[in-house]
Amino acid sequence: MIEPLRRVAALVEGGLTALGANAKEPCIYTGGADGVLKHFSQAEQGVFEGGKHEGAINSIATSADFEKVFTGGADGQLIVWGASD
Repeated sequence: MIEPLRRVAALVEGGLTALGANAKEPCIYTGGADGVLKHFSQAEQGVFEGGKHEGAINSIATSADFEKVFTGGADGQLIVWGASD
């Protein structure tokens, strides 16, 4: 049986709508119905600063070098974030 190591979905306001990963740190990124991008690692958790989507985040991807995070939202916008923001 697989047991959860950590629950993070409860920390996403309005429900989890997208999930991404960064193998370099390692950490995961969550996007919620509130349009906010968050990151979680074993050491810390945080909210990316500098704006948010006006509506749910639908997709999350990282660049090949893991230095940028891309989010696509229900608002039709693509936002590029610095992975260390």
